[in-house]
Amino acid sequence: MDIFGRVRTQTSSGLENQRQIAVLLAAVEQTIVEQGEQLVPLAYFGALMSMIEGQLQREASEDMADGSSDSVLAAASYLLAMVFPRIPQGVLRLKFEQIAQIFDALFDSHDEEAPLVRATISCAEFLLVAQDSATWTSNQMCKKLHETLLLFTIDNRPKVRKIAGEAIRRILLSAPPPSFSHPATPRTIEFCAQLVNEFVSVSAATSGSAADADRTEVEQKVLYSLVFIKSVIAVFAAQARSDKIHQRLEKLSAVLLALPVRSSRVGNTVITQWVFQVFDALLSSDESSGSHAHLEMPLLASVVKQLLQITPYQNDAALTPAWLNLIADGFVRLSDSVREHDLAVQAGSMEEEDAAVKEFCTVEFPSLVASVFDRIFSTLLSKGLAVKPAILQRATILLSVLANQAVSNTMVDAAVQDDAPLNTMIATINKALTSIHFRDTWGYVLHIAASLIERVAPAAPSFVTPIVTAMFGFRDDPAYGSSFPYKDELARAINVAIQSLGMAAFVDIVPLNIENELPTQPRRPYLLSSFNDALKVQMAPSTWTPSRLFGTHTLEFFLTTLLPLATRLLEKAGRSWTESKQVEAKLFETLGIQIFDLFPLICASLPADVGSQFAKLAPHIGRLLQTSPDQAFPNLPSKHDFRPVVCEGLKALITTLNHLANLEVDSDEDTVSTAWRTDASSKAKSALRKIAVYSNRFLSALCNNYTTIDPSVHDASKAKGQALQVLHEREMQRYESTIRAFLLIADKKAVADYFMTMIKSFLEKQTEIQAASKKSGNSNSGMQTDRDGPALEMERLRMYAILDLTLLLVPFLPADEAQLASTTSPLQFFFKMLVDQMADPDATLQKKTYKALLLLLQTLPPTAYDQAAFYNRLFDETVVSRATSGTKRSRIRVIQYLCESLVDKQILLQAIPAALPEVILATKEASEKSREAGYDCLVAMGRQMLAQGQMADSAMDMSSPSKTNARSATLANALAKSGIDSDDEGMKDEHDDDDENQDQPEHQGELTLREFFLMVVAGLASTTAHMQSASINSLARLLFEFADSLDSGMVTELLRTVMLVMQSRNKEVVKAALGFIKVAIVCLPQELLEDDLETVIVKILEHSHDHKSHFKSKVRHIFERLIRRFSLEAVEGFVPEADQKLVANIRKRRERLKKQKASQGKRGEQGDDVDANDDPAAAARRSIQQAKSKGFESVMHGSDSELGSDSDGEGGRGGRNSDDDDSYLPEQFRGETRKVRARGARIREDEDIVDFLDTDIVSKVSAAGAASGRVGRARGSAAGSAAGTDARRKDFKATPEGRLIIRDEEDGDASDSDDAGERPRQEDYYKQSLESETAFTRMADGRIKFVDKRKRDEDAMDEDDDHAQNHTAKPHQRNLGNGNGTVGSGRWGQSSGKGKTHTQQDRAEVDRMLGRQYKAKRARGDIKKAGMPAPHAYIPLSGHVVGNMHKSTKLDEGFRGVIKAAHTGSSAGSGKGRGHGGAASGDAAGNRTYSRSKANKKHK
Repeated sequence: MDIFGRVRTQTSSGLENQRQIAVLLAAVEQTIVEQGEQLVPLAYFGALMSMIEGQLQREASEDMADGSSDSVLAAASYLLAMVFPRIPQGVLRLKFEQIAQIFDALFDSHDEEAPLVRATISCAEFLLVAQDSATWTSNQMCKKLHETLLLFTIDNRPKVRKIAGEAIRRILLSAPPPSFSHPATPRTIEFCAQLVNEFVSVSAATSGSAADADRTEVEQKVLYSLVFIKSVIAVFAAQARSDKIHQRLEKLSAVLLALPVRSSRVGNTVITQWVFQVFDALLSSDESSGSHAHLEMPLLASVVKQLLQITPYQNDAALTPAWLNLIADGFVRLSDSVREHDLAVQAGSMEEEDAAVKEFCTVEFPSLVASVFDRIFSTLLSKGLAVKPAILQRATILLSVLANQAVSNTMVDAAVQDDAPLNTMIATINKALTSIHFRDTWGYVLHIAASLIERVAPAAPSFVTPIVTAMFGFRDDPAYGSSFPYKDELARAINVAIQSLGMAAFVDIVPLNIENELPTQPRRPYLLSSFNDALKVQMAPSTWTPSRLFGTHTLEFFLTTLLPLATRLLEKAGRSWTESKQVEAKLFETLGIQIFDLFPLICASLPADVGSQFAKLAPHIGRLLQTSPDQAFPNLPSKHDFRPVVCEGLKALITTLNHLANLEVDSDEDTVSTAWRTDASSKAKSALRKIAVYSNRFLSALCNNYTTIDPSVHDASKAKGQALQVLHEREMQRYESTIRAFLLIADKKAVADYFMTMIKSFLEKQTEIQAASKKSGNSNSGMQTDRDGPALEMERLRMYAILDLTLLLVPFLPADEAQLASTTSPLQFFFKMLVDQMADPDATLQKKTYKALLLLLQTLPPTAYDQAAFYNRLFDETVVSRATSGTKRSRIRVIQYLCESLVDKQILLQAIPAALPEVILATKEASEKSREAGYDCLVAMGRQMLAQGQMADSAMDMSSPSKTNARSATLANALAKSGIDSDDEGMKDEHDDDDENQDQPEHQGELTLREFFLMVVAGLASTTAHMQSASINSLARLLFEFADSLDSGMVTELLRTVMLVMQSRNKEVVKAALGFIKVAIVCLPQELLEDDLETVIVKILEHSHDHKSHFKSKVRHIFERLIRRFSLEAVEGFVPEADQKLVANIRKRRERLKKQKASQGKRGEQGDDVDANDDPAAAARRSIQQAKSKGFESVMHGSDSELGSDSDGEGGRGGRNSDDDDSYLPEQFRGETRKVRARGARIREDEDIVDFLDTDIVSKVSAAGAASGRVGRARGSAAGSAAGTDARRKDFKATPEGRLIIRDEEDGDASDSDDAGERPRQEDYYKQSLESETAFTRMADGRIKFVDKRKRDEDAMDEDDDHAQNHTAKPHQRNLGNGNGTVGSGRWGQSSGKGKTHTQQDRAEVDRMLGRQYKAKRARGDIKKAGMPAPHAYIPLSGHVVGNMHKSTKLDEGFRGVIKAAHTGSSAGSGKGRGHGGAASGDAAGNRTYSRSKANKKHK
């Protein structure tokens, strides 16, 4: 990669410095080339260093005060900084002295040039990183360069400071091996401490103008230094293992901690904030850097103690939150160090324990935690709302850290004493929860209490009893629901207490008391829902007790407390229900159900007493599994079934224990962690062995429930047959996962025995059903018919369930190959049974049989069964004839697996011809999965034949031309034998004759891909169009997959054969052939299609002229693909004159698309727009691969037209281009059709702006286009609708950003108007109000004056004359006549319409004007119609009103009031009008309405 690629383009830059760098680079490269060297980094390095050195020498010898050399040095140093990272470190070590002297001279003489300084700093960084320890300790120039970089970290220029600080940080991180610390780190720490000390000394000086100026300068420097220290202090901590670095870091920390006090004295709080940020970077460094791990415990303790002495004002929103956050981070790091020390002592890995560290961990640290806890709690949380919320939140976080992470095991062990630090913290929280003074901060206190309970409760439950009791003082208070404001915080604290204590210990503190066994305690049934919520949240293991992998809940508590309680409650529910106490019954039942719902959650929490308690629990849950719901707890209101809950609990118990038993132990972990994991794994394995003792009993009960049909399923469902089976399968799903869990731990021999038992049960059940069917008069003894009664139907479902259960057991049987191959193996017996079962007439049983066969074939080795015998049975006439449509997918998958796993590949020549008709027909199934299975099977067969053919070709003598000639002629022979005539014009080679065909040797079957294609081609000779079309689709799929593996002759013959088939009159066959042509155009190289291009074009055009145009869009898409592969001129030359219109239309749309892409700044993607520099062959290959990547279905059936729709409304993306095959395609292959349809989406805005975040957006976005105007609606055709849509889309142009370009009509482009065609014009209602029959004007006093009648008549006559000339009339130019229905002077319309006289049309118009469409058919008066205005008039059409000036004026005032109210949004309308029209009546709001029916009646 060219490192100067960005610089070379700047030779013509408008900036002088950029242009000079590019010019200098060109000069340097020219010099290197002239010297005969290569343009490598070392050559650039030597040339640039020589240039800089020469320039410095000239500056030293000459007085260059004009600064002309600065720009050259800056450009050279910029290029050198780009080269330096690629210079080998050996060269930099060897030439260190010379390079360092040059850099030192640059820093001395050009320190004012910021660009030059920045580039030189970058170079110096890589130079210093390359040096070894000896150079750093002995070379003075190395130290000087380091000092110079340190000085630049406090430079006044921000960019220089930043790059210098980053350079120092990277240098310190690159410690020279084998040292872990850098030799320059101590000096860097000293430099930082020196700057801080300077500020401390200056701030202590006396005040004065000179002292203030010095202090300001030093403050600025110390701020710069604090920014630098923040970036490198984590590096200091990472290297603090060295005593020298550790001592200096401790001094630096002490000096930094003195800054806040000094800065506060001079009123500079910014320095204090930066000091906090520095220590935050030190204490909150991430685990990946490992900085905090190397900080010694005394240093951490010292830092935390000194930070505690810097206490800002308690309500300072800027400093106090940062200080609290800093204290929290400090205690987190300090707690980590204490915990590591305690764990090391516990594991015995510490050789000699330091007495001071031991004293700190056992005495000083607990006291420090308790004192800080009490101090923060009393100073901040006790103030209530007087403290700002942000400060309270930070204080709560700090107190939670102290209560959870900082409570050590030593503190918990020492809490037995009354004056222990932990007892003090517990008493503080308890006091806050019981004191009214903390009522404003109870929410924060509850959060802190939850943190303390989470840490202390698992180890010492009795310590947190006062806190839990105080919390339930809030919960049990009668005013809890109405006045307690911290319900969420209290609920969280209760859930944490439940998880930490365990339900057994929790109930000892806070009894449930559901049955009021403790009269002095309140009843707490709400705790059951709290238990459920708490157990759903998994608690993270404590870092202080990592060995606690099991949960705190026990099976003993469920067995001794919850289960008896649930039993009593459910029994009470049954008794109450029988006594007609419905409310009590539902209440007791709900509580019992809640208790049983806790069982899966307890089992999933890894209870520690599984080994000792499961034997006691097993009989109870086993009894529930074996008993029906009505018998377990009779007379329940809802007849609840508890077996699913029991199954879920057993599955969760076995799954979690099995996961823990198989827990992998990491070799990188320490000895203590390894011992904990090993111990937990052994306990889990022991518990699983205890459960395995009862596995047979539970499996028996579960399997019995699995195969037992609940009569209520049949009673509740009126569905028969397959629908009933679906209901039963849903009922059985809950047992499957539990059975699989028990099979994981069950004995393999017992599973095998049970497997044989299930097979025998299946055979017995099948025999019983067959006998019962014969008795019922069903001739097909195994087939399900309507004659079967409910009992027989239930038995049939039980038989299906037994077979499903048998399949569940198969993966858990012994997997020894020798045993599987034995004839006595259970799988062998099951396999033979299934083979005989294939001929059963029951469709459901067939489907399950083939599914089971596929599973067995995948389990058994291929040599374990007779593949030839299985093949003969699979394609037996009886089996094939009884195969139903529902079994196609499963049967095809079995056939595919058999072909792939055949040991003797010669059987393929027998198996494939026998299976091929069935597989080919499967590609036309209605089921999508069956079609996919058929195509997959075809491809698998082809791959097998291809692999065998390649092996045969490698062993065949290529020098024998007779075999090759015979192979080449096989397709022609096959076609001739199949009855397809190949003697057609354009389809036969001129040199072929009958004598040659007779001389060809007879074809013999071979294991080759060509042979497989011959078998598929034979399907074209079928007498049914269905088989012919399926064969063509199969050939298309195989061509898509194996186009690269076929020779050109075979491909040409296939193409010509399909051309012959296209002569068929059957649309199904022609449709498949057109799809094949699509695939061929996409997948085949261009040279293979050139010879037959004319024939392809002529043949497909023959099918675009049928009277219904079934394949017009398909032909167009094929033409577009041909044009993309070849060129428009090449395709146009073969198109007959009668079809040139299609090519002209495609050309026009292509040009339009190119213009659109050019206007958007995009390059066209057509196949003929290939870059001239690209290889045409490579471009063609890329095009084929890109098309094939979309998948066969997309190529075969998809419409990839990239052109817009034409005026006919068909094809392209804008018109109706979705194929009718699209509904049969899989979802993943419908992308293009979805994209086409998505473009028709419209946003419907009525009055409000559409909010896309609103849930009602679905009702605002419509897939249908907007109304295309009355012209488009009048057409009533799809073409009109499409044309209207197309016209609307072209009304306005848009910029690439999406902005509309609105122009006047005369400014528009002529080409746009030509393309758009006639656009539907919207009606101009305003113009109609001025020119129509009802046109009127309003006078100044509000009266209405109609337009002159004679003028309207004259205008109408003029328009009649215009109509006679143009034969067109637009909607807004049609005049409306009077109401008498007579025809005269064209007053009711202009054109006569199709098949209508003027009188008929005018009467319809009159009826519409008079509102006769509202007239009821069987009643008097008017009716409302959907989608039409309400049949009411605000002004009555009454004879005594119209023409009466007084009455009409009053009515007009009322009408104007209604309109005004509508405009202003008033819902009350106009209530001021007091006119008393004859038909007027007032509503409750004062609106005046009129009965139109009464007015019209009087008018008549």
